[in-house]
Amino acid sequence: MENIIDFKRYVSLLESHLYVTSHWKVVSEESGISKDEGFGYLIFNQSGVFSIVYSKKNEKEESRIDFYVSKESSPDKKSLCKVCIIDRRGKETFKKNFYEIDEDTIWEIICLFFDYSDLERISKNERQKFLIGFTKSIKAVYNSEKNDQLPSSFKSFFNLISDWCKSKDKKIGDKEYPQDLEIVNIVNKFIKDFNLIS
Repeated sequence: MENIIDFKRYVSLLESHLYVTSHWKVVSEESGISKDEGFGYLIFNQSGVFSIVYSKKNEKEESRIDFYVSKESSPDKKSLCKVCIIDRRGKETFKKNFYEIDEDTIWEIICLFFDYSDLERISKNERQKFLIGFTKSIKAVYNSEKNDQLPSSFKSFFNLISDWCKSKDKKIGDKEYPQDLEIVNIVNKFIKDFNLIS
């Protein structure tokens, strides 16, 4: 994993992919990879941006969360992360910037990413693959020997999720994401299973 999670040096294409599950992988650089439909990617870019990307099935678009090293390094100079949908031409069709990552925003970030990934529209089996892969991947990256290279925005994101999930009875409600109660139910399954998946 050391060669995978490294912003500072070029890694050859053969060494630049690490499968965490059959449908989720860690990638050292986004350029030069073709994203398969129904697969998730955790991408370390040379610019220091860390992205979680899901290439949607049959949609020719991807949902993603971009984590920035600092607000100043973000495109708008104010955000710590962005959740968006990118179409096949590389254009953002939906996006929301987050200026803080805290208890007030963490579940909206997750809900938006799950919603933009169309989890409510895929089969239960595909949804389970997504949730297991997403959970295992963020844990693997956070717990890696090179986690000092992760942006602090991602570390805050992970720690807030982890702290929340330590309590077995915690759930989110429609207050956190009134747009779609089915997505709220999917997020609550993610919360419930977070500590069971290693």
